Amino acid sequence: QEHAKCRAFIEKAVSESQAEHIVVATHHVPSFQLVSPDFKGSPINGAFTAELGNFIAYSRIDYWIYGHSHRNIDRIIGNTQCVSNQLGYVNHGESESFDSKKCINLML
Repeated sequence: QEHAKCRAFIEKAVSESQAEHIVVATHHVPSFQLVSPDFKGSPINGAFTAELGNFIAYSRIDYWIYGHSHRNIDRIIGNTQCVSNQLGYVNHGESESFDSKKCINLML
């Protein structure tokens, strides 16, 4: 129920936006297309991933920034650049792909 309310909020905000560029940021991974190969087939993927791939693919969103997976997977869905730059658990070697200089360019 909470997921449905949050999803409706994002969809409404995006559809009503008159901004030149749209950036969405969520804690959870917004599509199973962005799940790390490290977790392929894991029964707990649904605990940190919401399948919004079709919504993203047909939206006007420029960037979707996400986290929670402890893996940095950047991929384009439709015209949306999905990006993450997570530090993860430093003591477990998850910080190796973190880029302290990573940024997005809204001067498209």
